[in-house]
Amino acid sequence: MRVLIVYAGRTGTTEKAAHMLADCFDDASLRNLMETDANPDRAYDAVIIGSSVRNGQIEPKIRKWLVKHEAYLAGMRKGVFLCHAFMTDSHQIIEDNFPDAFIKDCEAIDSFGGELNYDRLKLSERMTLRRLVRRHPETRNMVPCLVTDSIMEFAEKMNY
Repeated sequence: MRVLIVYAGRTGTTEKAAHMLADCFDDASLRNLMETDANPDRAYDAVIIGSSVRNGQIEPKIRKWLVKHEAYLAGMRKGVFLCHAFMTDSHQIIEDNFPDAFIKDCEAIDSFGGELNYDRLKLSERMTLRRLVRRHPETRNMVPCLVTDSIMEFAEKMNY
């Protein structure tokens, strides 16, 4: 199966997850929307969209890409993955950021977890994270990471 993986993220975690996912397919092409636009063609059997999450929102470049390529995506097998440390919010984030019809048409939807790369966060993001930890002390012992099992299960759903 020929797969296009389109992704966007700011700290490298989504890129890392996209590469891990690509390794699960025989023929996968990766497009980082933070670096280039991805103009798909009909040569792909499936499209996977991946995004980091900030304050409950997917990356704006992903949102714009979805609107721009809505007609192309309508007839494609597709999947969506998120990268964010607080996986319990995944369902709500998907609901808030993607049209219902799009989500219902996806073969696979999942969160792969996330990593907190403090050195790659902006100052404002580090301050927001500190406030969040103060308000939610249970998060202090959280060790965010990518969940390899979720990536493998997602790939299996897309490969069926």
